[in-house]
Amino acid sequence: MTIRIKLVDLVNAELVLHQLSQQNLPFKTSYHIARLLRKADTDLKLFAEKRNALVVKFGNPLVDGSGAAVPGMYKVEPESENWPAYKAAVDEMYDLDIELEANVLPLEAMASLAWSPDKLVPILWLFEEQVTEADPKPAKTPLALALAPPSAA
Repeated sequence: MTIRIKLVDLVNAELVLHQLSQQNLPFKTSYHIARLLRKADTDLKLFAEKRNALVVKFGNPLVDGSGAAVPGMYKVEPESENWPAYKAAVDEMYDLDIELEANVLPLEAMASLAWSPDKLVPILWLFEEQVTEADPKPAKTPLALALAPPSAA
């Protein structure tokens, strides 16, 4: 099965996925999480490499307490003139659609976990019960309707 998400969703889920991988879960669930992590790590490493290249491109050398440049270390400050270009490039990567060859998990497989809802938010896309074909999807949310431009009627 293919899970389609934005790169930002995978980046935001990385820590929680690793925490999930450390839980005692049924073998089949653990197997699927391990496979997902193995495949996701490839995308996450590539993203980190590209983001680091952008830091070198748009950043300035990092300096230590004595004012000397730290070899190979760069930083992009939000106040710098390069920040908008750096942020735009990172945001463009975040918006990329990615496909993970992985199985979504049934909620029953997580029955032994006692996690707070805020911990689950980054990985909701991993569970099959999150959205089903039978769930009606509203055309526009109340916020989208409120922010929509007035109709020309």
